[in-house]
Amino acid sequence: MSDNNEQANEAVELKQYYVYILIDPCDNKVFYVGMGQGRRGNQHLQDALKEQGNDESTWSEKIRRILAIKKAGSEPRTVVVARFDTPEEAFAVESVFIKWVYGIAQLTNKIHGHGQDYIRQQGDFKNNPYLDITRPEIKITKGHGYTQENHDRIIASGLDVYLAKMKDLVEAYYEDWNISNIALESMNVSFYITVAELAKIECYLPAKAQHGSPIKIRVRSMTGRPSDDFTKLATRLNCEIKNPKGNPYFRLEEDNPNHDLISRLEFYDEKLRL
Repeated sequence: MSDNNEQANEAVELKQYYVYILIDPCDNKVFYVGMGQGRRGNQHLQDALKEQGNDESTWSEKIRRILAIKKAGSEPRTVVVARFDTPEEAFAVESVFIKWVYGIAQLTNKIHGHGQDYIRQQGDFKNNPYLDITRPEIKITKGHGYTQENHDRIIASGLDVYLAKMKDLVEAYYEDWNISNIALESMNVSFYITVAELAKIECYLPAKAQHGSPIKIRVRSMTGRPSDDFTKLATRLNCEIKNPKGNPYFRLEEDNPNHDLISRLEFYDEKLRL
């Protein structure tokens, strides 16, 4: 029992800067977002009462709301949402609350806050070049089987972004590998790793794949055409060539799609260089 009392009586060291909201107890709606330190969050009622003797036309929307609450026999409720070590952190969060979370149209704040140019308006989901994550550059090859429907499906599902992340991972592990840009070819989105003059490893996702699906791997001819040397390579690895008359490829039967991509590519690289 005494241990609990001691813990309850311990002084809690609070971070100096905080973001707070003012709530109208009449309807429980947030009507103001602020950033402050010390007792700033509780000073708004006093500030409003000082304005009572002044011309109402000079009252701000915040003052008007607080005095209306006071007239109704209540007081605005102050809630500290978060505390921070620096004013920069607090100002940033305050701005996000004002512009994106609550929306300035629903508040009595006069301004959006610091850095508001880089914060979305509440409910705005349109493309914004100042905010959106840059999509990977995609080379589009409208070959056999290409359809706009597949293209749109890949972009809408974010498969190009997902594959680009995997490509960045591979490049981080193997800086000496010659890795192509992301390409949209026929019904797939892919990138290639050149491991020999004869063949290249293709990492790809079909247009109908889901975000997070295991990446498929196959070996293609460097020239995109069948050749005796490519056929010999497939034979040496006991692999069956698919599409032998067009753009030939084969897969290693031992490839386990449940293993991580780096391990799988190491396996392919080792086999092709033997």
